[in-house]
Amino acid sequence: MNGILPAIKKYFFPIALLFLLAALLPRANAQAESYVRFLLIETDSQSLADSLVARYHRGEAFRKLARQHSLHPSARDGGEIEWTELSRVPEFAEALKTPPEGSISNVFSLGQKFFIVQKVKELSASEYRQWLAQKAQLDSLIAGIGSEMDLQNLAAAERLFQQAEALIPLVDEESSRFTLLDQKGSLFLRQGKFTEALQVYRELAGRSAATAHRAGQQSAYMGTGRAYQGLGEYASAIVRYDSALALARESGDHSMEGISLGSAGECYEAMGLPERAIANYQAAREIARESGERYLEGNWLGRLGQTYQNIANYALAAAHYDSALAIARQTGDRFSEHIYLEGLGQAYSAQGKHEPALACFSGALAVARELGDRYHEGVALGNTGQAYENMGDHWRALAYYDSALAISRQIGDRYNEGVWLGGAGQAHKARGDYPRAIANYESALAIARQLGDRYHEGVWLGSLGQAQESLGDLASAIAYYDSALALARQAGDRRGAGLRLGNLGQVQFALGNYPRAIEYYRNALLMARQIGDRMNEGVRLGSIGQAYDALGDYTAAIAYYDSALAIARDIGDRQNEGVWLGSAGQSYKNLENYPRSIDYFEKALEIAREIGDKESIWRHYWNLANARAKDPAHSSREAIDLFEDALNALEDITVELVKDLHKQSYLANKQGLYDDYVSYLTQLPEPRHHERALEVSEASRTRALKDLLQGQRVQAPLSVEKRLEAQKRSEELAQSAQAAPQPGIPAANGPAFTSVEDWAAHLAIPPDTLGSSEGAPDLRLREIRAEAAHHTLLMYHVLPDGIAMWAITPEGQVHAHKQQGITPDSLYSLVRSARQSLGLGVEELRGSRPVGAREPAALPYGRVLRALDSLLIEPLKAPLPADTTREIVIIPHEILFLLPFACLLDQEGRYLVERHSFTTSPSIGLLKYTRGRIREQQFREAPRLLLMGNPAMPDPALWMPLPGAEKEVLKIAEHVNQKKGAGFQEAGARALQALTLTRQSASEEEFRRIAGVQNYLHLSTHGYMVSNPLRCGVVLAQTENSMETDGVLTTGEVFGIPLNAELVVLSACETGLGRISSDGVAGLSRAFLYAGAASLMVSLWPVPDEATMDLMVKFYEELARDGNKARALRAAQLLTLKKYPHPRDWAAFVLIGQEQ
Repeated sequence: MNGILPAIKKYFFPIALLFLLAALLPRANAQAESYVRFLLIETDSQSLADSLVARYHRGEAFRKLARQHSLHPSARDGGEIEWTELSRVPEFAEALKTPPEGSISNVFSLGQKFFIVQKVKELSASEYRQWLAQKAQLDSLIAGIGSEMDLQNLAAAERLFQQAEALIPLVDEESSRFTLLDQKGSLFLRQGKFTEALQVYRELAGRSAATAHRAGQQSAYMGTGRAYQGLGEYASAIVRYDSALALARESGDHSMEGISLGSAGECYEAMGLPERAIANYQAAREIARESGERYLEGNWLGRLGQTYQNIANYALAAAHYDSALAIARQTGDRFSEHIYLEGLGQAYSAQGKHEPALACFSGALAVARELGDRYHEGVALGNTGQAYENMGDHWRALAYYDSALAISRQIGDRYNEGVWLGGAGQAHKARGDYPRAIANYESALAIARQLGDRYHEGVWLGSLGQAQESLGDLASAIAYYDSALALARQAGDRRGAGLRLGNLGQVQFALGNYPRAIEYYRNALLMARQIGDRMNEGVRLGSIGQAYDALGDYTAAIAYYDSALAIARDIGDRQNEGVWLGSAGQSYKNLENYPRSIDYFEKALEIAREIGDKESIWRHYWNLANARAKDPAHSSREAIDLFEDALNALEDITVELVKDLHKQSYLANKQGLYDDYVSYLTQLPEPRHHERALEVSEASRTRALKDLLQGQRVQAPLSVEKRLEAQKRSEELAQSAQAAPQPGIPAANGPAFTSVEDWAAHLAIPPDTLGSSEGAPDLRLREIRAEAAHHTLLMYHVLPDGIAMWAITPEGQVHAHKQQGITPDSLYSLVRSARQSLGLGVEELRGSRPVGAREPAALPYGRVLRALDSLLIEPLKAPLPADTTREIVIIPHEILFLLPFACLLDQEGRYLVERHSFTTSPSIGLLKYTRGRIREQQFREAPRLLLMGNPAMPDPALWMPLPGAEKEVLKIAEHVNQKKGAGFQEAGARALQALTLTRQSASEEEFRRIAGVQNYLHLSTHGYMVSNPLRCGVVLAQTENSMETDGVLTTGEVFGIPLNAELVVLSACETGLGRISSDGVAGLSRAFLYAGAASLMVSLWPVPDEATMDLMVKFYEELARDGNKARALRAAQLLTLKKYPHPRDWAAFVLIGQEQ
């Protein structure tokens, strides 16, 4: 309200007085004959007057002639004489009586002067009173439009404008017409409708030129310049600003002279010419200072701050914003105060000074709200979102972006609507939610194109390219970057062109095409130098250094890093100073110049601590640890302390759930720290170091789980009401299944196979993966030994220089061994060879290969399986239990998660499944977590087994029917119900009930309704793996088109389903696969365990129907007899092995989690 009152006082009180005069004036002079409004030209020459009449008749405007030649004071207004009673101008009365409205008189003389008049309008007293009322109303509307636009209430301004336009023909006044046209153009500019604004200002230019109306021409030049500037046509904008500058200098209008200079400076800045922009702003500031225009002086100081910020000279940027802020506060200019607070906040944020930045944005927000300025309230909210984004707090950033977006939509601010949509897209991208990020970028791009905003069109094209690059779709990324580059070049936007050249260099770097990357980086470097963009000059120098580093030319890399370092120091860019110090340190380490490397790393660490860069702190500790571990001048104690410092620093960082899943990700980079530390500890001779290496290996898996689950909403347990509904629905389904005959089993048809990856990319998945960080406890050696009391633990860790392995016995003994000389690449090749030797093809689906079928060129699997057994089992064979009733828990790592341990062969030709009973787990912590889950007692008293098989496929062209899967679940159900579920429940409990759902009944919708009250879940259907683990899934029947009913149960959805199951069996192909991470395979397996399953049985490859059916039936028979899942799976595999000897037919299934 405080912001509105001054506008009311300024505009509406004088207008109310006009209404009063309109009412009173005619009554005071009721006998007035008429009122007349006319234009007048006064000359001191008859011949000049006669020539002006002739020129008028040839088509020149009377107002223009008056402005150019009249000696009368009214010349500046085009000769206009405001309304007056005809009797009050007797000297002109005769001339005004003769001509009709719109025509001119003959030349007449009064004394030594010669006159020409043009009658514009003549009104009676009553008509004049009506005109006064209309004029007062129009003035009121024009004032209101200005006030609403000042407050950025654009929708309200547009409504007032429509009313004012209707009054213009009635009032028919040049000044009001020109003012309204200027306001219309300004409204379009503020709405981001630059093309429409251009049309309006062209109309204003034509009208004002016709009457030589300097103020109109000035407004037209400036408005046209603004429109071209908004369209990204900066050269055209500068031409108009220069024309406005010339008019201002002719008329001695110093204020407009400075504004024209500054506006051209904005264009130079956008074109990537900061030096010219700075020169213009400084000239404009000097004009304002000399003329005492404090507001404009502050404005140009603010623009200088923005320019210095754009070239990464943040110290100078902050200094100029601070000076502008001081002027605003001295003059009580609250509006400008919050503008400069926002700029100062951005300068602080760019320097990593997040707390001062947030304080500035908070102050700007308070001022905007105090003024009732919705536009800048939205800007302050959006800037706060950007600050939180810079801090890595993506959720809070999204909340602020959403608030800013809501305001932009409420006030009709399309320009900032696009900006905040794009900002939210950046936050979604940082979280790894690429579908949302891409949707936001596309919406922002559409707005930019609608508005003709070529600058932001290029920005969002570039952002789409970055999203596609992160997704690994480099071809699409290149296409977007090329489009953005072409747009920048067309608009003369050299900064934008340099950014896109840099992006294209990054893609070539990712492709391993380092010479091509260097070429792009050098072109971007040249562009940065041409426009004086010191920050990007340094970035490009550093990028070239990284390319040379990748090529192994460390000396050249160091030279470029040092150049980038010099620029970072020169412009006060502490963040990049630390980056280039660290990069140069790595190159010196690669050159084995450890003292120099340590010096650089220590300086980089000092900077990271100074600016509070937690992400860099742990990395620099890690680099220092590695350098000192390799330097014989330093003790092992020093290296160990630094490794521990790195781990402790890492604990201080909060990381979002979903990260970049497709490029070298944040989590993968962290894993290197753990790998290096475990590798170093296992090189040392003391057993205590090997035990610490075991703790660190477990911590690496725990850390990955924490990163994936931290800050996420925990799925609430099933409520009593939902549980009762699910139990009732289960009973209804069981009764209907008994009453209705089983339908016939359809014959399988070959699938019309298309890209599963593309299909999965279009699935709807939850915006947030759900889970609980309680599943990632930190375990020390004492707790690891306590977990080993239940079963022997066999744990692996793949290292750059070998494989570390530990066996922890129930007695608490830790046996450690390191296989030296085998690299991750050679291990990957060995595991890949093992899978190939078994005849596995990743393109197959369940049911597409008959049992016993072999690859035509299958390798002899015995040799490679024996090699793997010698590598992984033989070194720690001694502490493993000889009794097959005592279980082993195998804890794989990296590629070993894809290895079928069951079919490893010893030198006597015995499979591992013949020698031991075992299960697997991603980590010891997860094993403890699943053990700690207490099943609700009522579920044990009335146990249920839900079997779903051969669902009606949601996309028959992609997924073939599975008659074998239907036979499988029907046979299991028959067996369980005949045996009354013996062995599945505790003593005294009711018999296990098996419920079978097939075809259309086997829907995702039904699964969601009743899964939470099932003790055992068995899904016999298609499973699939794609690059994004949150989109891996199993296929069920579709009932509707929503995410919950589309027939695809994805990993992301499973996290959010509250389960209480003892066992989940995924009798589907590739359900144990996903993206390999340090804590396991980020696929369906982890999702079901965290959703509430105590254990899970999944497959590592496509499984033949016949062998799977036999194995599953035997598994449930043994489980009913024994109650131990590991022994039941072993017995089922041994029986299937006798019938189908090839490991492909029986070794695919693995048990994860608890065996009991």
